[in-house]
Amino acid sequence: MRRQLVSHGGMRRTSGNQTRPGLRRDPGITARCGLSFGLLIVVATVIVIIVMAAGATEAASRRTPTPVVIPPPVSALVPPVIDHQSTNSAPPVLPQPITTRSAAVRMAVSVPEPEGSAVAQLPQIPPVPQIPSPTVVLYGDSLAWEAKDFFVWAFRNRRGVEVVTRTFGGTAICDWLPEMSDDALRLAPGVVVIEFSGNALTDCVEDPDGLALTGEALVARYRADAEAAIAIFAETGTQVVFAGAPISRSAEQQADGIRDGRLNRLYEELAGQHPGVRYVDAGEAVLDAGRWAPTLPCLSAEPCTGGSDSTGQSVNVVRSPDGIHFCPAAADAERGVTGACPVWSSGAFRYAGAMAASVLEAFVPR
Repeated sequence: MRRQLVSHGGMRRTSGNQTRPGLRRDPGITARCGLSFGLLIVVATVIVIIVMAAGATEAASRRTPTPVVIPPPVSALVPPVIDHQSTNSAPPVLPQPITTRSAAVRMAVSVPEPEGSAVAQLPQIPPVPQIPSPTVVLYGDSLAWEAKDFFVWAFRNRRGVEVVTRTFGGTAICDWLPEMSDDALRLAPGVVVIEFSGNALTDCVEDPDGLALTGEALVARYRADAEAAIAIFAETGTQVVFAGAPISRSAEQQADGIRDGRLNRLYEELAGQHPGVRYVDAGEAVLDAGRWAPTLPCLSAEPCTGGSDSTGQSVNVVRSPDGIHFCPAAADAERGVTGACPVWSSGAFRYAGAMAASVLEAFVPR
């Protein structure tokens, strides 16, 4: 016979239906156990995902990805200021130092060794007044960039001369005006050489609609920027030399674009209008009597690596496959930017010599 128990509330229940004290169900404990179990499942899932991701990463690291070359944005085209001293910047293979202006000019424009008066047979280069400051700065685009090491080297036997280069492919004069203003105040250079062949790849040579300037509008922009550069350096009494660029193959064949000599004529005109400003036709150094040429006879001061022409004369390649630049083995430029030349670049050597010849005589050799 089962006992009947009466609760305080008067409700009747039997002892056989009671739950043993050690096994009594607690709703709070049940909820907490469910929550813990759920968290355990979540943690386990996260661990599995992490392990799978780590495995995928390890597998991907074993593969060699195909490199993707992305041209730098316009804002990144102009690099930080880098000074190339004449004592620590030289190409791996160099001829003997240039010791006289006559030798420099002959080297630059491939003039045969004269019999008799050397001066009478040299190309006409404006006389160079004495330069009070021993600092020379070269500004330019990819052509000057290719030639910069040879340009620095050309001054190696000039006592106390510091050569600074500000060059980068695809740039225009307007990209460098802020650096020119800073250099005029900070360096107070004795002379600057400015070489720009007509790029229109950066923001400062675009129209209000964001389109690259072309034709006469582009020439007008280069005129304004060249005059701005002249004004900057006039404040410090710095001499300005504009270096002409060589005509490109496409410009000669089709009168294509601005690389047909229009900027050279502009620079020459400005040199005749402003005191302390000169123009040197440095591009002539890689042309054949004013015409575009892929090769030229080897110079006595350089390695001869281009084989022979149809007449049996030893030659060097002076222009790149693109018909614009100098390196014989250059890949296509990316937005005007070229890579280092892996072979002897006779064109860069000659062009640098022509630019340097315009100022070499102002400094006394060691």
